[in-house]
Formats: sequence, structure tokens, C-alpha cells
Amino acid sequence: MRRPSRTLKARMLVALVPVVLFAFSLATGQAQTPPVPRMPDGKPNLTGVWQALGTAYWDIQDHSPQAGSFYQLGAIGAIPGGRGIVDGNEIPYQSWAAEKKKENFANRLTLDPEIKCYLPGVPRATYLPFPFKLFNRRRISRLSMNTELPTD
Repeated sequence: MRRPSRTLKARMLVALVPVVLFAFSLATGQAQTPPVPRMPDGKPNLTGVWQALGTAYWDIQDHSPQAGSFYQLGAIGAIPGGRGIVDGNEIPYQSWAAEKKKENFANRLTLDPEIKCYLPGVPRATYLPFPFKLFNRRRISRLSMNTELPTD
């Protein structure tokens, strides 16, 4: 069987390079994002419906998966592993605050307001996987959370 010559390989390479470069230029041209809408004072206009999709509502630092408190419930109450939202993954807690965090986590079934069906406060509410709406006006900004469930 005859092997292709080096010149044939070189010709094919020369023919493919412009095609690849053209395809790459099309792809990068489509990746441009529109400019950020601005308020009259020049600040970004964040008005709209937002939703955080992640696991920061379990822990804002990187965390491993953990079983729930009651193994009989299976995955209900289990904590999925996930990446945190803290730059560098380190919070400079004072020693008493680190202990309080551990205590709150250990007693979360009795202390967590969300388990008692109360609304979480801000900023935790913005970490939850539920949509929220921001209203941005000249002198006031407002965060609105829909707490009603669909009836269908």
C-alpha cells in the first residue's frame, strides 16, 4: 500500500487552516454580549427576574455531600456537594463565630427559619433556587420574592 506523500499532507493542512480560522472567527463574532443597560445616573440597571442556580443556600463555601439527618428519608434532607461563592473559599471568622457556625449547622433542624416555613432573610433568599425580581428606580431599589405556589 502506498503512503501519501508529505506534499499531499502539506497541501491538505494549508487548505484546512483557512477553513478552521474562518469557523473560529464566526464563533467568536457571535459570542459578543450586548452592553449593560444603565440607569440615568450611569449605574447598572438590574431590573428583572433573577434566579441563582447553585448550592450556596446549603453553604457559601465549598462543601462535600452529606447524608440527611434521618436515613429513613433517603435523599430528602441530604446536602448535595457543591462549589461555594466565596472568593478564595476562606472566610476570616473569629474563633467564636466559627464555633457559632458549627453550632447553627448542628442545630439546623430547630434553628433554621426556612424549615419552620418562614421566609429566609436577605442575602440568603437570593441564594435559594427560587426566582426573585429586582425593581431598580432612581431613588429606591426593591427586592420582591414570590412566595405563592402554583395551584395547578
